[in-house]
Amino acid sequence: MALLTSGPLGRHVAYEVFLSSHLAFAVILVTTLWTHVYAIETLAGVLLITSTSTFLLCLLYQMVCQCYRNIGMSPLDITYIAQAEQTMQEAQNTPVDPGTPVARTKGCLMLKLRLPRPLLVHPGQYVYLTVLSGSLSPFQRHPFVVAWWGSEPKSGLRSNPDSSSTSTGTFNGVQDIYLLIEQQRGWTSYIQRYCPLLPMRRAWLEGPYGPVTKFHRYGCVLLFATGSGLFAVLPIMKRLMELIRRAAAYTQSIRLVWYTDRLYDPMSGWMDELLQADVDKCILQVSIHSKINPANQRSSNFWGQRIRRATDIPDIPGYINETVNDKRIASSKIAICPPSLSFATTLELQPCTPVRLE
Repeated sequence: MALLTSGPLGRHVAYEVFLSSHLAFAVILVTTLWTHVYAIETLAGVLLITSTSTFLLCLLYQMVCQCYRNIGMSPLDITYIAQAEQTMQEAQNTPVDPGTPVARTKGCLMLKLRLPRPLLVHPGQYVYLTVLSGSLSPFQRHPFVVAWWGSEPKSGLRSNPDSSSTSTGTFNGVQDIYLLIEQQRGWTSYIQRYCPLLPMRRAWLEGPYGPVTKFHRYGCVLLFATGSGLFAVLPIMKRLMELIRRAAAYTQSIRLVWYTDRLYDPMSGWMDELLQADVDKCILQVSIHSKINPANQRSSNFWGQRIRRATDIPDIPGYINETVNDKRIASSKIAICPPSLSFATTLELQPCTPVRLE
């Protein structure tokens, strides 16, 4: 069974079987190695005991950390799903009649998780989610990127953004995080049908995992996103605005270019929150390229007055050259995050540098 699930097809169809079988093989491997070590005093025996003990200690430490993050002062105070809603989307083929209702799809599910203790999360990091419900297979864990977080950190930030304590200042963490679940095959499709039953369900989080990109060290940050990829860059903008508000970042300009044929409910409120935080400095610039009917009332409310809208495909080289040649940031480094790369991967450019993309 383990050999059958080792191939790409097996991992895609039966990932849980693949994972369990490989864990079982790891235990069998350690057992067989132990049976071939006849004397504990030998070097092989010492190395085997040392490696096994180290693995068990690391596993125990990880389990203790997970219990501390998911369980509060009371055993009943456990991480739970505070809110679950299917996002309303407006597709590219929406009828042009402004009186026609917006179509609803079941492609995305937004979960709001309430943690018993503050959790320190950085933009781009992901967590493993397990829903503790028999109908949703409590033994399955799935990774999801943190799309947003709730209240701001309770403590202030260090005035020096290059502080050696952390890369982006000192935070106490947040207790509300949002995860976007896009419908695929298997568990992500199955959980869509249980959306009305998810609130107040217990959950278990592992993480967060992933690198921390130091966007606050750049004078200008240019972000590109397509479709629901906006949920990956919104945390970058939110963290940068938090740092700028406390004079803990070098960033002078944040520019977002989003190409989409759909609108998602949470984006409107979160985008308004970012724009309201930038009402004095006017650092944030947003451009949305979409063919959604502008006459639709919901579309008009979404765009607002500070969002530049176009109905064509974005000219990425043009945006890059415009940013590089901007005299207002002529003495700053520029971080560019293309949509085709991992958002932790940035293209660093010096101002006034000619750019050519093939």
